[in-house]
Amino acid sequence: MDWQQCAREVAEKKAGRRWPTTYPEKVKLQRYLYSRGFQSEDIRAVFENISL
Repeated sequence: MDWQQCAREVAEKKAGRRWPTTYPEKVKLQRYLYSRGFQSEDIRAVFENISL
């Protein structure tokens, strides 16, 4: 299973069409992904691959 892709899908579902642009919004989404059991490397990959 590709955990980075799974984390991205969960993040997209949570964030909707609007990706977080401010630091507090990013931290909130990161905390949400951590609470769902994703590892930091998978979460980091989600935020590296989004275009802001």
